[in-house]
Amino acid sequence: MHSEQTLLDIIHLQSAIVRRGFDLTEVMDTAVQGVLGLVNAEGAVIELADDTSMIYRAVAGTANRSLGLRIPRIGSLSGRTMDEGVPAICQDSEVDPRVDREACRLVGLRSMILIPLLHGSKPVGVLKAYSARPHRFSDSDVEVLTLISEMVGSIIHFATSQDHQDLLYKATHDYLTGVFNRSEFMDRLRREITLNQTKPKGKHRDFGIIIADMDGLKQVNDTHGHLAGDALIREFAHRCQSVLSKSDTLARLGGDEFAFLLSPLGSPRDMMAVLGDLRRVLEPPVIWQDLELGLSTSFGASRFPRDGEQISELLEAADFRMYRRKRGKGGEPR
Repeated sequence: MHSEQTLLDIIHLQSAIVRRGFDLTEVMDTAVQGVLGLVNAEGAVIELADDTSMIYRAVAGTANRSLGLRIPRIGSLSGRTMDEGVPAICQDSEVDPRVDREACRLVGLRSMILIPLLHGSKPVGVLKAYSARPHRFSDSDVEVLTLISEMVGSIIHFATSQDHQDLLYKATHDYLTGVFNRSEFMDRLRREITLNQTKPKGKHRDFGIIIADMDGLKQVNDTHGHLAGDALIREFAHRCQSVLSKSDTLARLGGDEFAFLLSPLGSPRDMMAVLGDLRRVLEPPVIWQDLELGLSTSFGASRFPRDGEQISELLEAADFRMYRRKRGKGGEPR
C-alpha cells in the first residue's frame, strides 16, 4: 500500500511529464529525474534499443556520467526485460546470473528495477532505477515505476504516430532545432573513442570537439520573449549546419549550448578553418519581426588525442576554453 505522499508525488511527476508535450528528450529527462525521489534510487535511466544495443537516452543522478552508453542487448537484463515485456528486479548484481556483471560494475550498481517501455504494444526500451547497494528495492517500487513507464510510453505512442523509425528520430534529435540532441552526441562521441581504442598504437584517427555557447540569449528572452529566443536558436543551428561536412555532428546540448563533433580531423588548421567558417556565417544579424538580433557566440575546442583520450578530458578542455573566451581572456584553440 502506497502512502498518500507517494501517490501525490506520482501525480505531480505525471503532470510534469505531460507538460513537456511531445518533446521526447524533455519527457524522458523529466521522468528519470522524478524517479530518483519516488523510489529513493541513486541513478535512473531510460534505455532505448537498436538492433544490437541498449542505449542510455536519458539519465539522472549517478547515471549522469553514462549518457549515450551502450550495453549489449543480448546477455543483459535490460535487453531481456525489454524482449520479454515483463518487469524485473535484481537484488544483487554480483550473484544474479541474468545480468551483465561487468556492465553493472562499469555503471556502479548492485541492485535495480527494470520496467519495459512500450511503444503501443511493442517493447522499445526500459525504464531503470538502480542503487549502489544490494537489496534496495521492493515490489511496491515496481508498481510505482510501472505507472511512470506507462505514462512515458503513452506520450511516445502519440508523439510518434506509432512509427518506430519516428521514435528513433525524435529520441535522438532536438525538438526545437532538428539537430541531434545531447544523448546522440554522447553516443557518437563514445563510439568515436571506442573506434580509436581498437586501432593499433599510432594508427588512431584524430577528431575534434567544439563547444559553443550563444552569448546574450537570456537578454533576448527577457527583452523580446521566448519566441524571439527560439527563432535565434533555430537560426543558429541552421547556419552552423550549413558549414559542416556530412561526417560531422552538430548537437544541441540544451538551452543556449551546442556541441560539434568533427571527424575525421586532419591538421590543426582544419579546426581553425571550421571555427572561421562558423564565425563567418554567424556574423550577420537575424531579422525577426523587424528586429535585428545578434548571434555572438563563444567557442572552445579540444582535439583527440592531444587534449585527452577520455570523454571527460575532452569535454572539460573544450568547456574550459569556451568559458575562458567568454570571459574575454583568450582561450582560442591552438
